[in-house]
Amino acid sequence: MTFSPLARAPRMMQGEVSIEFAIFKTGKVKGMRLAESAGDVSLDRAAWGASSDTLVEKRKRPRAKGRSI
Repeated sequence: MTFSPLARAPRMMQGEVSIEFAIFKTGKVKGMRLAESAGDVSLDRAAWGASSDTLVEKRKRPRAKGRSI
């Protein structure tokens, strides 16, 4: 039985990535940049994506109008 190359187990990788950014009093995030690479593009992208998602999640979201369910 043969499997597609896409069906293989994910690689377990580790590394360190440094991302710098500024958070203003308004909660706006600016100047996000990769300060130090892990030496692997996939790790850098994963760290960037996780940082972006976390920063957006922490911002105030507009409250929906109407009653709560």
